[in-house]
Amino acid sequence: MSIMIGTLAVLFFGFLLCVVFLPGSRKDLAIGFTGAVAISLLDLWAISQSRSSTAAVGLLFTPILAGLTFLALWIASRAQGSSSLFRKRLGYLGYAVVLGLTVWILKNGFETRTRNAARDELQKVSREAHEEKRRFLKHMLNSATADRTNRLEQFIMQHEGDDQWIAAALEFEEVTSARLEKIALSKKFEVRIVSHENAAPQLIERLYREHPNKAYLAPAVARSKNSPEPLLRELDLANTDRSLDNSFVSNPSAPIDILERISKTANSYQMQQLLENRKTNCLIAQNLGARAPEFEPYYQKWITDRLPTVKARVCGTSD
Repeated sequence: MSIMIGTLAVLFFGFLLCVVFLPGSRKDLAIGFTGAVAISLLDLWAISQSRSSTAAVGLLFTPILAGLTFLALWIASRAQGSSSLFRKRLGYLGYAVVLGLTVWILKNGFETRTRNAARDELQKVSREAHEEKRRFLKHMLNSATADRTNRLEQFIMQHEGDDQWIAAALEFEEVTSARLEKIALSKKFEVRIVSHENAAPQLIERLYREHPNKAYLAPAVARSKNSPEPLLRELDLANTDRSLDNSFVSNPSAPIDILERISKTANSYQMQQLLENRKTNCLIAQNLGARAPEFEPYYQKWITDRLPTVKARVCGTSD
């Protein structure tokens, strides 16, 4: 909304400048301005359909499209009623430019919506297939007469190279550290491996160091109870935008000073996670209790209901 308001404000001030400096009637200017506003709103709509992290780059071109539309309609409006054949043709060209821009923006917007729908459907099918495989593995392990770990190990060996089965198998605690090491050689499933409770600290650090996009893997590393403390502290030092705080608060192995820092400015999600984290100490509980009035009534009640139990455990008193 703020982007839209800002764009309209720029167009309005541009219109005022045009009124002062451009020749022609105010009607011509008003038609150009109306078209510029319409094309800007249409372009903002098309950009909003995209889920890409770089979609906002398209906003850089919105003023250009608006300016081009304004100029085309201003020329077309001035050409109306003219006896000059050249001006009339120039006016038709202006209308054609505006029509072309409108069709192009609409085409891009609807194509983006279609791609999003197709991607959503593909993800839905993928989730359903994954869930079906997970249910199969769960049933297989529950009905196993022999050792569950060995049974899953045999199954993984039989399905090596099948990414869908491997992804489903990684949800089970029976996957051993040795098997995680072997799966990691494929350079796939890094988030699932790091998040697995049997992932060795050395493996987690190696996967993080070797990953080409460390920012992508960092939240999983910050959440993992098996991540080595020096690595967690390294992540916290680089966590200048505090984007990893949501991951640290649920990690029972996170350094206590990191959790204490977060408790001083915790949002509602972080507060809930800290109260559930077994690493929480008395200082964290007191910080959260002192900040309870800052939250909405629902979260205030949640804190006051939960806090006495936590304080009794970590402070020795529920007061």
